[in-house]
Amino acid sequence: IDTVDYTPARGKVGAWGDAYGNRVDRFLSATAYLDGQTPFAVFTRGYYTRTCLTAYYLKDTDGDGVGDEIAEYWAFDTNDAGSEYEAQGNHGLSVNDIDNDGKDEIIYGSLTIDHDGTVKYSTGMGHGDAMHVSDWVSWNDGLEVMAVHEHDDAKYHVEIHDAETGEVLMGYYTGKQILTLLQKAQSSGQLQALHMKAMMNLRGILQMVKYIPPGQHWTTLLS
Repeated sequence: IDTVDYTPARGKVGAWGDAYGNRVDRFLSATAYLDGQTPFAVFTRGYYTRTCLTAYYLKDTDGDGVGDEIAEYWAFDTNDAGSEYEAQGNHGLSVNDIDNDGKDEIIYGSLTIDHDGTVKYSTGMGHGDAMHVSDWVSWNDGLEVMAVHEHDDAKYHVEIHDAETGEVLMGYYTGKQILTLLQKAQSSGQLQALHMKAMMNLRGILQMVKYIPPGQHWTTLLS
């Protein structure tokens, strides 16, 4: 149908977190109904330092009711939004209507982008390999995000926060220790964490989230 240049361009390799071409070519993508009606293609680049998300759609230029030209809906770039939003992304993203306005938001790890391409919030806890979005906590309205964070200076290394506001509902700081979260093989779906006092009802089956020593990554095993 149409071809356009990828936004943002590769630019200087060293601007993305390393000098050998790894972090500059970290891409994610998803389909989101950003206006509540139209499917938009959201493409991203970077999550270790500079972070960019661009939303595209098919524009109808000849009035026949069929999109025939790729157009940019919005573009988010931490170079413009601010360095405080850098290094907040994960190896995956999640598309959800977290505020019930009928329009999808993009949960990009610790950073959440609103349907209009602006920052909805950032927890500021940085990069982590995995997260899971669901109605994890029965006593909190709406959806929650369960996430892990790799950085030593993160307030929590395992936490659950409100998907709409970013408010942390519970969390666990591991420091340099090894943390293991085990779930009982029961239909009740309780999540047990070492020394974690808070118990919560889960609607998914989470078997294990394990922190592997520095230099490696978080590993999440799901059934």
